[in-house]
Amino acid sequence: RWLSLALGILDDPDCATGRAATMRALARAIAVRTGAFVLLDEQPRRWTVSAVGDSATDADAEWAARAAAGLLAAAHGSWVTIGTDFDEFAVAFDRPGVAAELAPVLRCARHLLREQRLRSVARDAEAEVDALRSVAGRVLRARELDEALLAVTNETLSLLTADIAGVMLRDGDAIFMRSCAGNQLAETAHLRMRRGQGLAGLVFATGAAEKVDDYLGSDVISDDFHDLARMERIRSALAAPLTVDGDVIGVLEVWRRRESRFTQAEIRRLVVLAELAAIALDNARLHALSEASARAVEAAHRAVEAHLGRVEHALGVQQELIEAMVDGTQL
Repeated sequence: RWLSLALGILDDPDCATGRAATMRALARAIAVRTGAFVLLDEQPRRWTVSAVGDSATDADAEWAARAAAGLLAAAHGSWVTIGTDFDEFAVAFDRPGVAAELAPVLRCARHLLREQRLRSVARDAEAEVDALRSVAGRVLRARELDEALLAVTNETLSLLTADIAGVMLRDGDAIFMRSCAGNQLAETAHLRMRRGQGLAGLVFATGAAEKVDDYLGSDVISDDFHDLARMERIRSALAAPLTVDGDVIGVLEVWRRRESRFTQAEIRRLVVLAELAAIALDNARLHALSEASARAVEAAHRAVEAHLGRVEHALGVQQELIEAMVDGTQL
């Protein structure tokens, strides 16, 4: 019977549509055996109630969620919670015996959810690579410095779903805003800071990516730019260093006006974009030097040609004088 329930989850057409559908299929399978259950879904940093059986109450659901999170020591009648030591989900039952009977069903569902999660991670990784490959092509094609800065700023703004993005470049012991998009105040486009000032100054000092999920409430960064953050309505920020041969030449930073937490995937994305930006900026610098060298060579060539022209003219005049003197002597 339990094997047929497990196979029923696998065959349920809803399961092909993702995690939420699989959790619904699991709840239906459990309900075949008992209505006194609470199904809990594992979310980042918390457990949430996914389904409640017909015989379970709101109090049962509240107890199950708190018990799964380790917040309760007191018993709740004969209720037990299983699965919190694993991942994906947990279930609370009103009798321990039911949990043992449904173990094959739960194992099947857990395996299916893990498989779905891994497929999702693989799809996300593939999409990330494709997106970054496309961005790299557009950024690295830039030859002029302003063109490279514009490409980096716009691509970063899009890929990080940010409200403001900016590239700050090094000037001695400070960094200044060289390219900015999404800002509402001119002051933002003219930012300048020393090491340790604000988030970008912190990254400039440490050479490592940093984030603040609550800009005004964070004790990680200085308050030098709090007034500007209030006027721009900044809620969170993320920054990564631009490095060339181990030297920090600038900082790439994004800001959001909405409440949000930058994920590890987003941090990695900005670090990759910062690396691309550093390469693009260095390429633009080398291109400018190459063009300057070419112009210098061309100018030198023109100067030599002009000098040779003057020498040839002088030699011609001298030849004419000599010929004139020879003709006068013969006369």
